[in-house]
Amino acid sequence: MAHGFIKKRIGTAALDLKTTATISGAVSQKPDVKGKSQQGYLWGYSRPKSDVLFEWRVSRSRTGPEEFLKNFRGKLQTDGYSAYESLAKARGDLTLIGCWAHCRRGFHEALAETRLAAWFVRQIGLLYVVERLLREKKAGPRLRAAMRTWQSRPVLERLRRAMELVRMRLTEHVRFPMLNTLIPAF
Repeated sequence: MAHGFIKKRIGTAALDLKTTATISGAVSQKPDVKGKSQQGYLWGYSRPKSDVLFEWRVSRSRTGPEEFLKNFRGKLQTDGYSAYESLAKARGDLTLIGCWAHCRRGFHEALAETRLAAWFVRQIGLLYVVERLLREKKAGPRLRAAMRTWQSRPVLERLRRAMELVRMRLTEHVRFPMLNTLIPAF
């Protein structure tokens, strides 16, 4: 079946590198029973600058990524879903890497609870400005590296220090698993 071949090809390629990314989302499927639909999940797997493989699962349990990633060792960028944290703890050979968009969302949700969250949102926004400028200039790898070192590294260092200092004081919105995966990434 072509689907199996494609999954094997892309799946193997996605796991060849030491870094891959994954995300999941809910979708509905219409099974053969007329008038019925079934909720399921598309799990997406990719590697930097490569194709994306979407795998359909009827569950959002860790079984899906556990089976797909069974031969993968290395850094795994995720959306912060707890199944990945559980999988990484059970295996010990995966390093979870956070996503700034999901981290920012946690701070944004905490804005009403603490003024400190606004400072974090502003700092992450500075990182977004650098990336936007790089995209607008269609910057190549050298310029990207230089700009990130010059502009982003000081912001990342401020964020790291602040996260370490206030980690225990943050609200539940901000203290989600992503925060723990961002600090080691520095």
